[in-house]
Amino acid sequence: MGKEAAPAGGTPATTIKPGYSVNAPWFDYNAEEKLYYRFQYGEPQIDELTSGQLAYKNVILQYCPWENYEDSAYLHINVMSGGSGKYISEGQAIDITWKKDSEWAPTHYYDANGNEITLNPGKTWICIIQDTNADQVEITGPEPAAPEAAENPDPAADQDAVQGAENLAETPEDTGAEAAPVQ
Repeated sequence: MGKEAAPAGGTPATTIKPGYSVNAPWFDYNAEEKLYYRFQYGEPQIDELTSGQLAYKNVILQYCPWENYEDSAYLHINVMSGGSGKYISEGQAIDITWKKDSEWAPTHYYDANGNEITLNPGKTWICIIQDTNADQVEITGPEPAAPEAAENPDPAADQDAVQGAENLAETPEDTGAEAAPVQ
């Protein structure tokens, strides 16, 4: 059994939306379990045999050329000619290319340097995506942490706050009132 590793040089990938319009599926990464859980139609996708939510170690987005079969709405997805895509595992995504040597041969996936990638051990879900719809794919990382608010903010640290405090402290001359101290 191989050793698990995040794709080298990857970008954060905690949510994956392949852009399918019918069932609007997505995957959410569980960092503790190191698995991507699949959702569709707005809720977890459940395996009828196990009653558990579908979960995968690896997700591949395989962008494929396509066309309509002659005079019909049926699609001919070309999974033979090769193309681009994404390999996503361990919370990271990298750009890949793919190719297939023959109809019954396995598909091979390559990193940006042309090296064949080794998938992490575990289940893999491959999303076949029309190459013209690649711009509808969304891969997002964790939300940046919000800066902690200071318990006693120092207005001197923010020039606008200082200017505003000075303006509030000024008292018009015609009122005869004393100026309020700036705190």
